[in-house]
Amino acid sequence: MGKTNLEIAQEFQEKIELYFVALTFTIAGFAIQSGKFSGWPLGDSLEALSWISFFVSGIVAMSRFEYIPVARRLYDKTEKRRIELDNYETNPDYVTSVNKGRKRLNSEVSKRVQIEKTLDRKYLWQKIFFIAGLIFLLCARILYQLKETYKLF
Repeated sequence: MGKTNLEIAQEFQEKIELYFVALTFTIAGFAIQSGKFSGWPLGDSLEALSWISFFVSGIVAMSRFEYIPVARRLYDKTEKRRIELDNYETNPDYVTSVNKGRKRLNSEVSKRVQIEKTLDRKYLWQKIFFIAGLIFLLCARILYQLKETYKLF
């Protein structure tokens, strides 16, 4: 049987996330390897801030990857419990167990929602630090070129 659109989308998203982390660490490595210090405090600070931003972006991404399997397992568990409870609702003998099961399901769903919010926040911070790293690096290199070319500072 072929893959569903959801499965294809999830695989694609996973590939993008791994590519983004690899890109972050690659740019950080190149920035550190080709670091340009001009002796001017602003330019040097921006260079160092870019390194730190890339590093933090990569670390946030790696910590985010820890939560993804947990979120998927919890999603699977809640979906199985929901199907199970739907099957029990048709039998009146199981009313009390269904009520207990619903409470447990609600608790698991709230945990799942909390983990998903954590994942979204981490992804946002990952992108913010990545973009900040690019801006800091670009500004630092522009200042270095201005200093070297025009002897401005």
